[in-house]
Formats: sequence, structure tokens, C-alpha cells
Amino acid sequence: MNKNLKAILLISLGIPLLTIGVYGATLSLTVHNSGYIGAVGIFSDINLTQPLANGNIAWGTVFPGTTLNQTVYIMNYAGQNVNLSMTVDNWNPLSASQYMSVSWDHEGMILAPGVAEACVIYLTVYDNATSSGISGFSFDIVINPTW
Repeated sequence: MNKNLKAILLISLGIPLLTIGVYGATLSLTVHNSGYIGAVGIFSDINLTQPLANGNIAWGTVFPGTTLNQTVYIMNYAGQNVNLSMTVDNWNPLSASQYMSVSWDHEGMILAPGVAEACVIYLTVYDNATSSGISGFSFDIVINPTW
């Protein structure tokens, strides 16, 4: 195998610092790494194996005058109590927020360190939703843990 090809292969595996011999010379390469440290994790299952971060809740077809619910599980990874709050952003179309609302049963709740809780998210579709002309929608639910 060509030594240059080995270097490309090893870099793609994410080795942070790599020294390679190329025709008798030494070449050092640095691979940048980044990430986020989260205080809470959000999961779709009680065993906390299916994270919802960067995922989605598929509400399917919704009907005027109904409230749907979805249970999610929130785990506190912080070393201290966190206060939970939720906001809804990025309505698409923007007018969808006039015909439906999102809430949950854990607003203002305090979650202890190392504890996972089942939380229910509610999507309420108002009676006048059919007059909106909206055929599809999307939005982001943002869980805001604070200390």
C-alpha cells in the first residue's frame, strides 16, 4: 500500500495527531476536533438508547380540534439540578403558529442529576386550522435547561 494512501486513511479515522514517514522525512498532521457538552439528553425510548437530538417527532396527519401527544425521556447529565423549559422556534410556514400550539408537562420542573423523566409533549390543532390553507408544517422544539 502506498504510504500517502495510508495517511489519508488514518486521517479519515479521526486520529488527532499523526506522524507519517514519507520517503525518509517526517510529516506531522493535526486534525481539528470539536463537539458540544450537553446538560440533558432527549430520547424517544425509556431505555435511553434512541436520542432525539437532530432527529424529529413525526406527528403524521393532524386534524382540527384535536390534541396529539408524544412521550419523550429527558436525562440530566449535569452534576446539578436543572430547571427545564421549552420554546418552539422556526415555524414553517410562519403562520402555522396561529393554527396550532405546542406545550409539555414539564415546564419549570427541576430534574435532579442522573435522573431520567418521561415528559409528554402536546400538539394542539385549533378548530380553524382548515381555513389556514396550510397543508404541511414543521417547527423546532427547544429544551432549555438552566441551573
